[in-house]
Amino acid sequence: AMAAAIATLDVLESSNAIRHFEQMGQRLRDGLQRQADRHGVKISQTGPAQLPLVLFADDPDYSRGARFMAEALKHGVYLHHRHNMFLSLAHTARDIDHALQVTDRAFETVANAAAH
Repeated sequence: AMAAAIATLDVLESSNAIRHFEQMGQRLRDGLQRQADRHGVKISQTGPAQLPLVLFADDPDYSRGARFMAEALKHGVYLHHRHNMFLSLAHTARDIDHALQVTDRAFETVANAAAH
C-alpha cells in the first residue's frame, strides 16, 4: 500500500497534476459563468476551481439544479447539483469543452422552464 501511495505521489508531481486540476476547473468555471450569464440564469460557484460546486439562485430545494444536471446527464455529462465535484488528471481541455457544449443546452432548458 505504501508503494502505491508513493507511486501515486510521483505521478502527481511529475505530471504537474495540481496545476492541471486548477486549469481544467477554471476552464469549466469560466465557461459555466459565461453560459449562465448569456441565458440569464443566476448561479454561484464556490470551492476551489478544481472542486467546483455550482448552485442556482432561488433554488432552496435544488430543483433547478436537479433539472440542469438531469439535462446534462441525458447527453452524457455527469455533474452534481449540490455537492462539490472532483476533477482528475484524466480530464482534458477537450473533455471540459465537450461538457460545456452540453451544459449550454442545460442552461437553456433551465432558463426556458423559469420563463413558463
